[in-house]
Amino acid sequence: MGVYCTAAFVRAYAVDSGTVLPASDVEVERMIARAERDIDRLIGPHLRDPITGLKLVPADLLTGQASALARATAAQVEWRAVVGEETMIGRDDGTNQLSVGGMSMDLGPPSRGPSPKVLDELAGWGLVVTQLIASPDA
Repeated sequence: MGVYCTAAFVRAYAVDSGTVLPASDVEVERMIARAERDIDRLIGPHLRDPITGLKLVPADLLTGQASALARATAAQVEWRAVVGEETMIGRDDGTNQLSVGGMSMDLGPPSRGPSPKVLDELAGWGLVVTQLIASPDA
């Protein structure tokens, strides 16, 4: 079961966009687990909870922060559903090419980063921590 949000929350979140999610809640829960890891990679250096292995514990957050975290996780599940799991794991099937006439151009790998909506949902809640590292010559 998801820690940052539930399958029911993801389904309700995805209604507005019309994103088609797997019919099985078990598969949606798997997508939530992967999305939670995506969110953890994005939010920067936090100590991991020894019980869940995740960086944040929603019960320890302010209500607004926990809600933002749930929305961001749902947005990432939605993104994974739209771009597809194969894209998220980095398989390159050559479909990211533009061909016009006899010319073909590789447009680079498809986006595997977080959904732009994830960044919007997390913005302003103090959950994303950045760390500056000074050069040894500084």
